[in-house]
Amino acid sequence: MIKIIITAIIALVLLVLIKDINRQFAVFITISVSILLISASYGNLKNILDEVNRLSEYVNGLNSYIRIMIKLFGISIIAQIVSSLCYDCGESSLAYQTQLYIKAAMLVIALPVFESVINIIVGLIK
Repeated sequence: MIKIIITAIIALVLLVLIKDINRQFAVFITISVSILLISASYGNLKNILDEVNRLSEYVNGLNSYIRIMIKLFGISIIAQIVSSLCYDCGESSLAYQTQLYIKAAMLVIALPVFESVINIIVGLIK
C-alpha cells in the first residue's frame, strides 16, 4: 500500500512539473501510472473477490445477487478510472458520456435484483 501511495505522489509531482512543458507527455504519464496502479492493486482485489465468493457459499440463494454486486463494483471502479482519465486529458464531454453509458449498463445488470424486490413486495401484499 505504501508503494502505491509513493508511486502516486511521485507521478503527481512529475505531472505538475511536466504539465506546462509537454501536455502530451503528461497525459502519457497519467495513463501509464494509472495502468501500473491498477495492475498493482489487482492482487488485493482478487483476494477480496475470492473471500466474498467463499462467504457467499454459506448463504444459499444469494449467490447470484452477490455476483451482481461484484460485477457492479468492478464496473464502477473501471468507470471511475476511465472517467477520471478523460477529465485529466481535457475531454469532459467524453467523461460525461462514459459515465452515462456506465450508469445505464449498471441499471441493466441490476434489473434482476429489482425484479426480485418487486416479487417480494407483491408476495407480501397478496
